[in-house]
Amino acid sequence: MEILKLTIEFLDKKNFHQNKIFSEKIEYNFGKKTLITSSNEENSKGKTSLLRFLLYALGYKIPHTDGMNIYKFKTTLILTINGKQFELLRGDDKQYINNSPHNSDLPMISTILKINSLSLSNALLGCYYIDQEKGWTLFNRGLVIGKINFNIERFLLSIKNDDSCKDLIIKSENLENEKNQIKKIEDILAGDYIYINEDDSSCEIDETSYKNFLEQRQELDSIRHNIYLKNKEKKELDMILKNNEEFIQKIEQFNIVIQHNKTDILVTRDNLKSFNLMTDILEMKRNEIILETDLLKNKEKKLFEILKNNNTFPNALNSALNNLKKNLSKIELEIIKKEKEHTILKNKEEIIKHIQEPLEEFWEILKKILKDIGISEKYIQRKIILERKLAGISGAQRHKLSLAYKIALNLYVEKKFQIKLPFIIDSPLSGEVTQDMANKMLNICEHFLKDRQIIISSVKSNFDIKFTKEIRLEEGVVGELEKFQINNIRESY
Repeated sequence: MEILKLTIEFLDKKNFHQNKIFSEKIEYNFGKKTLITSSNEENSKGKTSLLRFLLYALGYKIPHTDGMNIYKFKTTLILTINGKQFELLRGDDKQYINNSPHNSDLPMISTILKINSLSLSNALLGCYYIDQEKGWTLFNRGLVIGKINFNIERFLLSIKNDDSCKDLIIKSENLENEKNQIKKIEDILAGDYIYINEDDSSCEIDETSYKNFLEQRQELDSIRHNIYLKNKEKKELDMILKNNEEFIQKIEQFNIVIQHNKTDILVTRDNLKSFNLMTDILEMKRNEIILETDLLKNKEKKLFEILKNNNTFPNALNSALNNLKKNLSKIELEIIKKEKEHTILKNKEEIIKHIQEPLEEFWEILKKILKDIGISEKYIQRKIILERKLAGISGAQRHKLSLAYKIALNLYVEKKFQIKLPFIIDSPLSGEVTQDMANKMLNICEHFLKDRQIIISSVKSNFDIKFTKEIRLEEGVVGELEKFQINNIRESY
């Protein structure tokens, strides 16, 4: 599948099929490797919007972006699949494939690909699209974009065309949601709140007192947010120090000997240049963060006590939270949560029995990619396909793991359906990805997806891979339409 051209114009529902000679429209032509960017790196307007217009044109239900309602526009998308050309026309809820009405809940692209399952249809998008918001955080379960969900178990069951466990997956997802709700309630019960006595006549206050309270409350929220950021920074430093220590331990275990001035020298942490110095700097920074956090916590405690002892303001929400704490038992909530976790586990075991064959097929593809791109050995295990807890994985490893997973899904779809899907990444530098890491990841895409169309949207354009087409946006997608004048034909990018 290759996307050739996207045309965007203002939607006229009354004259939907009428082609006006001087209509305002803009065309975007795509190549085998396309970069969507802008001349000014500070200008981020339009790039995500253009990709969402692309998904809209394929027939997906997607969210708006930049405050713009794309459902008020008409799109015409030209693409080819296995040498056959298709024209997809869309304007809000009206959709046509090669001038024939498309009356289906499935996206138009799914109908063309002869995919008749909505869950598989949604899952396919997760096999070739990386969103700037969900992006590298999406691994084997979660939202691709908007309300379009990807679930690896459901995907593999759909591949196998097995509906026997469909209800189990739905029940498990509902139980997961309920478990998350219980966790939120537990967080409320564990929190400290400012309570008042509603019967106290002193609750009547003047505007100045109430304004002071709001300012103090805002300051408390700000302090708590800063404490969160400091804790996050400390965790990152802890991870770096841990990784550095593991690295030097391996170096020392290898007993590496180098020769300097005809003298053999055993490499250790003491003679590895700057290692101890960098470790000391990182530990000093970590200790500095701990001290700053302690100071913030002291400020938080004092300010909280001031607010807690201030009975000059009404707060119905705090009163409700107080009643919640009185009437809910932590033990009962824990029992309910454990029961749900037990049911989820039983359902999972049953589901896994049904997907062994596609699981093994997918693993054969994923395993090779993981080995080739240098993922840590501890993650090159079959169980990683269904792993739920990835919080402990460092940023670089997680990004590479997520990318490998997406590439493997793309290749697996080709194996099962003989479809070469494109590969689309919105903002490869999002999610704390550095320029160097982005280059490496795009090189990985180019290596494993040689014969596929690759479309990248990025505020920066200095990537290692060579693009055959570049679309530069100056004033956003819709802004370009306003430049059109009668008899003025805009040159294609």
